Amino acid sequence: MALIAAKCTECGAAIEVDDTKDAGICRHCGTAFVTQKVIHNHSTHVTQHITKNFYGQEKASAEGYLENGETFLKLKDWVKAIGAFTQAADTNPNDYRGWFGLVRGETKNLTDVTDERHIAHLNKAVAVASDTEKEIMKGIYATYQKCRKEYQAKKKQNDDKVIALNAEINQMKLPDVFKLNILIAVLFAGGIVISIASLWLADVFGLVFLFAGFFPGLVIIAAGIVIQIIGQKLEKKAKGKAEPQKHQIWEIEQQTKELAKSLSTQLSKP
Repeated sequence: MALIAAKCTECGAAIEVDDTKDAGICRHCGTAFVTQKVIHNHSTHVTQHITKNFYGQEKASAEGYLENGETFLKLKDWVKAIGAFTQAADTNPNDYRGWFGLVRGETKNLTDVTDERHIAHLNKAVAVASDTEKEIMKGIYATYQKCRKEYQAKKKQNDDKVIALNAEINQMKLPDVFKLNILIAVLFAGGIVISIASLWLADVFGLVFLFAGFFPGLVIIAAGIVIQIIGQKLEKKAKGKAEPQKHQIWEIEQQTKELAKSLSTQLSKP
């Protein structure tokens, strides 16, 4: 005889039944029962108990992470806010608040119009949200979205201008300073080697080698110095030639940064 844990369908008491018998009587309330029904009743109760505890704790922990995320947003601790909302989304991915919390953390509470990371999380928030929840997000995100579109449009214009200016610089015939420096180094090295060798040969074989090698070596070194001076002037001239375009690029980049800063300040106002 095998005794199986069961639960009385009448009084709810925990009982043990003989699974070889079709029916029995509850020793607590005296009610007759069908064996398979009380066994099934016990299984259902256990499953519901586990589900209630597991998912109840899961929901409670997700709520805690969401609460922490909101606190860190108020403190402007964006890194910790992102961490808390990430835990909330991982614990309960069906709750849009975790994903939308990440959007708010990554955009510094919807003030940083330069952020691109949040788009993926915004899409996830929309995917799991109900129609009502979507409307809530839409209302919160609307002003930020408007400013972000303004920033992106202006940034694209500025980026196109920078590309055009860089193309102008690349079309300029600028001297190859690297090759010029190699030539100078070769001349210096060759002149020094010839001069030293001629001094040694003059000491051994006579002054004729001094005139044949030393002075030509000095001439080569002098030529290297002249070429170096010319190269520096050409490099300076080339830099000056491209300076207007480089200055314009700097100004355009500053304009983009200032626009982002201005929009961020605007969005930060209550």
